[in-house]
Amino acid sequence: MADLAALARDLDIARLNLAAARQRLVTLLAPVAAEGGIASMLGVLEEYGVAHVLDLAATRPADVGLRTAPLPSVIKAVELELEVMRDLNERMDQLVADREAVLVKTDPTRLPVFQAWGREFVVDTRLMQMREADAGAWEPLHLHEVNPNRQITRPRSRRR
Repeated sequence: MADLAALARDLDIARLNLAAARQRLVTLLAPVAAEGGIASMLGVLEEYGVAHVLDLAATRPADVGLRTAPLPSVIKAVELELEVMRDLNERMDQLVADREAVLVKTDPTRLPVFQAWGREFVVDTRLMQMREADAGAWEPLHLHEVNPNRQITRPRSRRR
């Protein structure tokens, strides 16, 4: 059984490292980022990966929350920060899953918790609500059934 204290420590470290990487990305992209742009970029990153974000940043910057394409001299640094953030987010996903597996054994009625980019959320599928784990008001949860046998394809960006 995983040690809860060690999991909490590892989560705290990953959360701090993720916040630092996000701040470095914000600084790198400050000259070209639209308001709320980094959040848009992270959504694309989580769904499609680093290469797709970089392709869109160069060809369709608005699709990843940028007003204009970043300078070529900045792209490699952006790529490195996106890779760090992706890896840390995946690490945090695993750490939260490990922690929740331990906690649900001691409390089988515990509601599921997941994390996204360092923020944890509690989900109540029976009441169709979710909230931030550390406080937060309950908000409506909109789930859509997905065919598990569907073919998943990634959109290709259009070149200008």
